[in-house]
Amino acid sequence: MSELRLFLLLLGMGVIAAVYVWTRFNQQPRRPALRRRGARVPPDDEPDAAEIEHELALMERLLADDDISESQPVPASQPMPARQPMPAQQPMPAQQPMPAQQPMPAQQPMPAQQPVSETVAAAEAAAPPGLIVVSVVAEPGYVFAGEALARALHNNRLRYGDQNIYHRALYVGHREQPVFSVANLVKPGTFPSDGMHDFETPGVTLFLPLPAPIDNLEAFDDFVTTAERLAVELGGELRDEQHGLLSHQRLMQVRSSVESGHLQAASGPA
Repeated sequence: MSELRLFLLLLGMGVIAAVYVWTRFNQQPRRPALRRRGARVPPDDEPDAAEIEHELALMERLLADDDISESQPVPASQPMPARQPMPAQQPMPAQQPMPAQQPMPAQQPMPAQQPVSETVAAAEAAAPPGLIVVSVVAEPGYVFAGEALARALHNNRLRYGDQNIYHRALYVGHREQPVFSVANLVKPGTFPSDGMHDFETPGVTLFLPLPAPIDNLEAFDDFVTTAERLAVELGGELRDEQHGLLSHQRLMQVRSSVESGHLQAASGPA
């Protein structure tokens, strides 16, 4: 502390002396640039000792005030108020569990419809040469409803007619002639004449006799297309004359035989 006081005292004295010198210098009258020869130049004013003493006393008083201020303890800063803790967040109410979904009731199986008795036996004799037979059969345990069957037959331009069965009839030579026919799979193979509301059957049989009243190949293509459309509309399956599943490959083989004329020749006179 004593060294600091000494340094400040010397610094203050130097500042005072510099201020005094600067002040006295500015107060001196300007000497003329020219003077007469032999003229005496008046001496500069002597420094005022009283003013120097007064400045030194003022500097000592300032230093004493600094010592007093340093000796007094600095008041301790007030502690910052402690931060109030954040209120604890209230826990979210527990979500109520979703009610368990009720199991969907099991679908009731459709009651199996009773097939019509006296169906055509599987071991029935094969069709004679020149007669192409294709059946549209319902799935096992099911039958075709009469109204749905009548609608499908009508959509495929089949008309109820001779022998109480349906026919594809075309005008040939100014006369309507059947090209192929559709019969009931159940003996005697007929359909009711008073409507199909209460009628049902396990299947129908389409048969195409050759030679046809039109081109044989054209008649065969119409015959197969009609059988496939009936199977799609009724949800049935195509079967051959032995009631086996009829594949597309087998149909193409029959078509080749029709195109070559083999089936027509077999059906001609002996």
